[in-house]
Amino acid sequence: MDGTRVKHFKEISEVFKEDSQDLKFLSGQNDTNMIFGSGNCSYDFYNTACTILDVYYILYRIGSGTNINNLFFGASNINWDWTNSPSRYTFINCGNVTNISYIFRSTGDSLFKVYSPIFDGDKITSPGLFTPLISCTNIEGIFLSCSYTCDRNVFRLEG
Repeated sequence: MDGTRVKHFKEISEVFKEDSQDLKFLSGQNDTNMIFGSGNCSYDFYNTACTILDVYYILYRIGSGTNINNLFFGASNINWDWTNSPSRYTFINCGNVTNISYIFRSTGDSLFKVYSPIFDGDKITSPGLFTPLISCTNIEGIFLSCSYTCDRNVFRLEG
């Protein structure tokens, strides 16, 4: 990594239409974007050169996918670090995902941040990394062989 943070497109107003909760490039006659409807997206990036931006896009368009265990394992370009920690919007459309086992397994030796939700009283004003995963039942080994830091509120959903 060159120290430049890869932003999730939800963080870029030129790309994300806040009023419709969709991306500006997801419309028109030449729309080639897909919704991934697979129930199992395990190891999807294994032995690929997919980038962090590819991850953000696929997870945003995941459709009915419910299993994303080991998703980043073996992807040579997905190495989280302090500058390039997973965006708090990484799983923003993954409310139907039930399994994230080993998802960060072996994603680099550098320390990365796991964002907690930001609250204003009882209201979440910015999601934490795991906030959208309301159907998740399996988190076995999610941080196996990686270094991360988080605060005590990383899985908190209410103020």
